[in-house]
Amino acid sequence: MGGNRGSAAILLTETAAQLCAAFFDRPGYPAARCTFRPAFTGEPNLLPYSISKGALMTLTRNLGDALFREEGVRVNQINPGWVLTENEAARKRSHGLADDWPTHLPREFCPAGRLIRPEEIAAAAVYWLADECGPMSGQVVDLEQHPFIGRNPPKNATTVPAPPS
Repeated sequence: MGGNRGSAAILLTETAAQLCAAFFDRPGYPAARCTFRPAFTGEPNLLPYSISKGALMTLTRNLGDALFREEGVRVNQINPGWVLTENEAARKRSHGLADDWPTHLPREFCPAGRLIRPEEIAAAAVYWLADECGPMSGQVVDLEQHPFIGRNPPKNATTVPAPPS
Protein backbone atom coordinates (compact mmCIF):
# COMPACT_ATOMS: atom_id res chain seq x y z
CA MET A 1 0.00 0.00 0.00
CA GLY A 2 1.37 3.38 -0.96
CA GLY A 3 0.62 6.87 0.17
CA ASN A 4 0.87 8.58 3.53
CA ARG A 5 1.85 6.06 6.19
CA GLY A 6 2.06 8.57 9.04
CA SER A 7 -1.31 7.83 10.63
CA ALA A 8 -1.29 5.68 13.77
CA ALA A 9 -4.41 3.85 12.54
CA ILE A 10 -2.73 3.03 9.23
CA LEU A 11 0.51 1.91 10.89
CA LEU A 12 -1.42 -0.25 13.34
CA THR A 13 -3.44 -1.81 10.53
CA GLU A 14 -0.34 -2.54 8.44
CA THR A 15 1.35 -4.16 11.44
CA ALA A 16 -1.74 -6.22 12.17
CA ALA A 17 -1.85 -7.33 8.52
CA GLN A 18 1.77 -8.49 8.72
CA LEU A 19 1.13 -10.37 11.97
CA CYS A 20 -1.98 -12.01 10.52
CA ALA A 21 -0.03 -13.10 7.45
CA ALA A 22 2.57 -14.77 9.67
CA PHE A 23 -0.09 -16.35 11.92
CA PHE A 24 -2.33 -17.68 9.15
CA ASP A 25 0.69 -18.59 6.99
CA ARG A 26 -1.36 -18.17 3.84
CA PRO A 27 -2.51 -15.32 1.63
CA GLY A 28 -5.99 -14.03 2.25
CA TYR A 29 -6.89 -13.69 5.88
CA PRO A 30 -9.64 -11.77 7.63
CA ALA A 31 -9.47 -8.53 9.52
CA ALA A 32 -12.34 -6.87 11.31
CA ARG A 33 -12.54 -3.65 13.21
CA CYS A 34 -15.27 -2.46 15.48
CA THR A 35 -16.33 1.15 15.81
CA PHE A 36 -19.56 2.72 16.92
CA ARG A 37 -22.53 4.59 15.57
CA PRO A 38 -21.13 8.07 16.30
CA ALA A 39 -19.34 7.59 13.00
CA PHE A 40 -22.68 8.63 11.47
CA THR A 41 -24.42 10.73 14.09
CA GLY A 42 -22.58 11.49 17.30
CA GLU A 43 -24.10 12.77 20.48
CA PRO A 44 -23.51 16.52 20.96
CA ASN A 45 -20.75 15.94 23.52
CA LEU A 46 -18.84 13.39 21.37
CA LEU A 47 -17.67 15.45 18.39
CA PRO A 48 -13.96 14.45 18.31
CA TYR A 49 -14.88 10.81 19.01
CA SER A 50 -17.45 10.87 16.21
CA ILE A 51 -14.98 12.35 13.74
CA SER A 52 -12.46 9.63 14.50
CA LYS A 53 -15.07 6.89 13.99
CA GLY A 54 -16.06 8.35 10.63
CA ALA A 55 -12.39 8.34 9.63
CA LEU A 56 -12.10 4.66 10.60
CA MET A 57 -15.07 3.85 8.33
CA THR A 58 -13.25 5.48 5.41
CA LEU A 59 -10.04 3.68 6.34
CA THR A 60 -11.89 0.35 6.46
CA ARG A 61 -13.46 0.84 3.04
CA ASN A 62 -10.13 1.83 1.47
CA LEU A 63 -8.13 -0.94 3.13
CA GLY A 64 -10.88 -3.43 2.33
CA ASP A 65 -10.36 -2.62 -1.33
CA ALA A 66 -6.57 -2.28 -1.49
CA LEU A 67 -5.60 -5.09 0.88
CA PHE A 68 -8.10 -7.54 -0.61
CA ARG A 69 -7.02 -6.80 -4.16
CA GLU A 70 -3.28 -6.76 -3.43
CA GLU A 71 -2.89 -9.27 -0.57
CA GLY A 72 -6.16 -11.20 -0.35
CA VAL A 73 -6.90 -9.62 3.04
CA ARG A 74 -10.55 -8.99 3.84
CA VAL A 75 -11.12 -5.89 5.98
CA ASN A 76 -14.59 -5.21 7.34
CA GLN A 77 -15.98 -3.11 10.17
CA ILE A 78 -18.83 -3.55 12.61
CA ASN A 79 -20.66 -0.48 13.88
CA PRO A 80 -22.62 -1.67 16.91
CA GLY A 81 -25.38 0.38 18.41
CA TRP A 82 -25.74 0.93 22.15
CA VAL A 83 -24.09 -2.04 23.87
CA LEU A 84 -24.44 -2.73 27.58
CA THR A 85 -20.84 -3.32 28.63
CA GLU A 86 -19.50 -2.98 32.16
CA ASN A 87 -17.76 0.24 31.11
CA GLU A 88 -20.95 1.68 29.61
CA ALA A 89 -22.93 0.85 32.76
CA ALA A 90 -20.32 2.61 34.92
CA ARG A 91 -20.10 5.58 32.53
CA LYS A 92 -23.84 6.14 32.62
CA ARG A 93 -23.88 5.89 36.42
CA SER A 94 -21.16 8.58 36.45
CA HIS A 95 -23.55 10.71 34.37
CA GLY A 96 -26.08 10.54 37.18
CA LEU A 97 -28.22 7.59 36.12
CA ALA A 98 -29.44 5.09 38.73
CA ASP A 99 -27.77 1.69 39.10
CA ASP A 100 -30.71 0.01 37.36
CA TRP A 101 -30.86 2.52 34.49
CA PRO A 102 -30.77 -0.18 31.74
CA THR A 103 -34.15 -1.50 32.91
CA HIS A 104 -35.82 1.90 32.47
CA LEU A 105 -34.89 2.85 28.93
CA PRO A 106 -37.59 4.13 26.60
CA ARG A 107 -38.32 2.11 23.45
CA GLU A 108 -36.94 5.06 21.47
CA PHE A 109 -33.46 3.90 22.53
CA CYS A 110 -34.02 0.15 22.52
CA PRO A 111 -37.09 -1.12 20.66
CA ALA A 112 -36.31 -4.67 21.87
CA GLY A 113 -36.73 -3.49 25.47
CA ARG A 114 -33.04 -4.03 26.25
CA LEU A 115 -29.63 -2.96 25.05
CA ILE A 116 -27.42 -5.03 22.78
CA ARG A 117 -25.19 -7.52 24.60
CA PRO A 118 -21.44 -7.78 23.89
CA GLU A 119 -21.79 -11.47 23.00
CA GLU A 120 -24.25 -10.55 20.24
CA ILE A 121 -21.63 -8.31 18.65
CA ALA A 122 -19.01 -11.04 19.14
CA ALA A 123 -21.21 -13.54 17.28
CA ALA A 124 -21.40 -11.17 14.32
CA ALA A 125 -17.63 -10.65 14.40
CA VAL A 126 -17.11 -14.41 14.21
CA TYR A 127 -19.02 -14.47 10.92
CA TRP A 128 -17.02 -11.58 9.42
CA LEU A 129 -13.75 -13.27 10.43
CA ALA A 130 -14.76 -16.73 9.16
CA ASP A 131 -14.30 -18.13 5.68
CA GLU A 132 -18.12 -18.27 5.39
CA CYS A 133 -17.99 -14.49 4.96
CA GLY A 134 -16.79 -15.21 1.44
CA PRO A 135 -15.15 -12.44 -0.54
CA MET A 136 -16.87 -9.60 1.32
CA SER A 137 -14.35 -6.83 2.01
CA GLY A 138 -14.47 -3.11 2.65
CA GLN A 139 -17.90 -3.39 4.26
CA VAL A 140 -19.19 -1.40 7.20
CA VAL A 141 -21.98 -3.33 8.91
CA ASP A 142 -24.38 -1.51 11.22
CA LEU A 143 -25.73 -3.67 14.06
CA GLU A 144 -28.45 -1.70 15.75
CA GLN A 145 -32.06 -2.11 16.86
CA HIS A 146 -33.27 0.69 14.59
CA PRO A 147 -32.03 2.81 11.71
CA PHE A 148 -29.78 5.33 13.37
CA ILE A 149 -28.68 7.74 10.69
CA GLY A 150 -29.96 11.06 11.93
CA ARG A 151 -31.29 9.51 15.12
CA ASN A 152 -28.90 9.50 18.10
CA PRO A 153 -30.23 11.59 20.98
CA PRO A 154 -28.13 11.91 24.14
CA LYS A 155 -28.76 9.29 26.80
CA ASN A 156 -28.40 10.98 30.15
CA ALA A 157 -30.47 12.03 33.15
CA THR A 158 -32.39 14.56 31.02
CA THR A 159 -33.59 11.95 28.51
CA VAL A 160 -33.70 8.66 30.44
CA PRO A 161 -36.56 8.71 32.94
CA ALA A 162 -35.91 8.00 36.59
CA PRO A 163 -37.28 4.69 37.89
CA PRO A 164 -40.81 4.85 39.27
CA SER A 165 -40.98 5.68 42.98
